Parts: sequence; structure tokens; C-alpha cells
Amino acid sequence: MRNATLMAVAPNANIGLVAGTTPGIDPRFAQVFSRNKISGKYLDINHNLVKELKELNLWETVRGEMIERQGDISEIGNIPEEIKIRYKSAFTISPLAFIEVAA
Repeated sequence: MRNATLMAVAPNANIGLVAGTTPGIDPRFAQVFSRNKISGKYLDINHNLVKELKELNLWETVRGEMIERQGDISEIGNIPEEIKIRYKSAFTISPLAFIEVAA
């Protein structure tokens, strides 16, 4: 029973948003995107990525370009390759990888 409570998917997306995490088990579709809610429109930013970029003193340098590219970090030259690999979005991951994980 222990694993069931650790691995369970939340019943709705709002719980994930309140907890400051992704609302599902799929990869993020972008590292930065605009979210529309009843309370208004705001930017949803991958806080783990921001934390790593701040640790490398890169956040202030790449923030604007990251927002301009709608969260796609794959083409930003200042970001190290290891971070680009770690923070791939759903659109940059091979469709075969999705099938392998689901199988």
C-alpha cells in the first residue's frame, strides 16, 4: 500500500498547481507558458529549472530569451547541454519514448 500512496496520480490538476508541481505525469509541454484561470492570466515557469539556472548565475541572462521562445530552451546557447537534456519538453522528446514509458 505504501507505493500506491507515493505513486498515485492526483485526482485533478488544481492539486498539482497548489503544490507547485506539474498537474500530471506527462513531461511539461514548455518550461514557460501562459496559464489562463478564472482568477486571471499568469506565467507558469518551471521552478526547478529556474533554481538550477540561478545556481549557475544564468537566470538573469537567459530569462528574456526563454520567455521569447515560449519556454523552449533547446536553442539557447548560454544554457549547458546537460540542463537542456534534463529539461526537455514534451515536444522535444521522441514519440517512441512516450510509448516505451507507457508500455
